[in-house]
Amino acid sequence: MTFTASNCGGSINKKEDKNDMNEKRIVGSIEKYYKDFDLYTLKGKNEIIDNDRSYPYVKVETTDDSLAYTAYFSNTQKYKSPIYFRKGDFFQYFTQYPDDFCNIYEYCMLYDEKIITYSYCGDPFIDNEAFLHSVTIKTRDSYDEYYYADYFLLNPKNRKTLILPSIQFIEPNKKYLISKTSKKYVQHGDILRVINEEIFFDGNKVNNKFFCFMIKDYSFFWWSLYGNHMKIDCPE
Repeated sequence: MTFTASNCGGSINKKEDKNDMNEKRIVGSIEKYYKDFDLYTLKGKNEIIDNDRSYPYVKVETTDDSLAYTAYFSNTQKYKSPIYFRKGDFFQYFTQYPDDFCNIYEYCMLYDEKIITYSYCGDPFIDNEAFLHSVTIKTRDSYDEYYYADYFLLNPKNRKTLILPSIQFIEPNKKYLISKTSKKYVQHGDILRVINEEIFFDGNKVNNKFFCFMIKDYSFFWWSLYGNHMKIDCPE
């Protein structure tokens, strides 16, 4: 079995407000409950039809042109996704959050079971000094994250070179990159092993790291959200 991390933004709340268990996030949406969720199709799996909402479970809200989900892992842990909006034949969401050095503007697109996330330092549509920080490409079988050299996209003379969000992503020339991270996921029984390869293009240095998780019967979706709680020392 192959896993690919693909949590596309958002944050996990450590404490759950009981008052918003049934909060409707999209006005006029249809709500359904499921035991699992597919991040690559944005569809629920194993619908709950008998109102037995034992943990973990997922609430999915949909309209003709939008979708959001709330994942309830336990009575103290939940995750609220951003609201995805349909743009023709793909879904997209936008989120913003502060980082150590700037405000991060993140655009996530889902198309043909591929997740592409663009992260910018500054708003790429209105800030003349905004630059592309990273792009992450995720499929069911692969994970690649590209970290860009800031100087190339900060120079106003190179403004036309600023890559804007698009479902048509072309792998960049190495001279524009600081590093690239690739991940592979291999499951043996209850243990998921993550093989992390990081390539630094200044000197072509390569770092490999290994991480292990006791996932048991949890699906990819639940591991992608709560994998840090399942981390263990890798067996010899």
